[in-house]
Amino acid sequence: DDGLTSTSRSVMKMFGEVKYFFERDPLGQKVVDLLKELEEVF
Repeated sequence: DDGLTSTSRSVMKMFGEVKYFFERDPLGQKVVDLLKELEEVF
């Protein structure tokens, strides 16, 4: 399903941007770890 693929790609892009932001913020390191755990679940 192209719609599902497009949505999934958008979500992964969003996660990537969020991680990029928090990886450059020392206060966001715990959030990065949480996102990594979520990615492993999915």
